[in-house]
Parts: sequence; structure tokens; C-alpha cells
Amino acid sequence: MTITIVHASQRSKGTSSTIARNLASKFEGAKINEINLQKEQIPYCEGCLRCVTKGMEFCPHQEKILPLRDLRLEADLLIVATPVYILHMNGQLKIFIDHFSLWFMMHRPENSMFNKQLMVV
Repeated sequence: MTITIVHASQRSKGTSSTIARNLASKFEGAKINEINLQKEQIPYCEGCLRCVTKGMEFCPHQEKILPLRDLRLEADLLIVATPVYILHMNGQLKIFIDHFSLWFMMHRPENSMFNKQLMVV
């Protein structure tokens, strides 16, 4: 089993990240990949729709997005850890979701994502 943890907190040892790591450690023998959105510094989605019309390889931010895409595709379980700011996820996580939301749209669905498990901390 492969687990990818997406850390949206600015504090690498904060509560949400600690809970996510503890949760992942319960899966003995699992390979654990971690994405720290604070360190990744993903640019805002420009809304150019190249990802929808041509594919993610044509995103103007592909150098940041494609390695993260590969970690998401490899994962059997995705754990998203985010602090709650004013009753919502933080901005880093929103930017991350914006870049991958096309996988769940009828235009360019990523069928393998529909067989994965997701946990939100």
C-alpha cells in the first residue's frame, strides 16, 4: 500500500500534520510519501483551461504540478491534513485542489482516482 500525505499547514509539526503522520503509521509496511504545500509554493491556477483541453502536461505550472500528480496517482490512500481557517481549508490547499479538480470533471476524468481512498484531517 502507498500513502500520500498532503500537508497544507505552514507548521510541519502542527496538530493536523502530526495527526496525519500518526494515522499513516497505523498502516504497517505502507510506503508513505509526503507533500508539503508550504514548501512546494504552487502558483495560482490561471484558468487557462489547457489542462482540460490538452492535458496536465500543458499547464503553465507543469514543473510544479506533474511531480505532485505522480505522487497522487501512485497513492492507494490520500491523507489531506489542513488547519481550519475561518471555517474553511487554507489557501495552499485550495490552490492544490484547483490544479487537480479537472480529474473529477466530465471533461477529463482520471478514472484511477475513483478507486482511491481519501481521509481529511
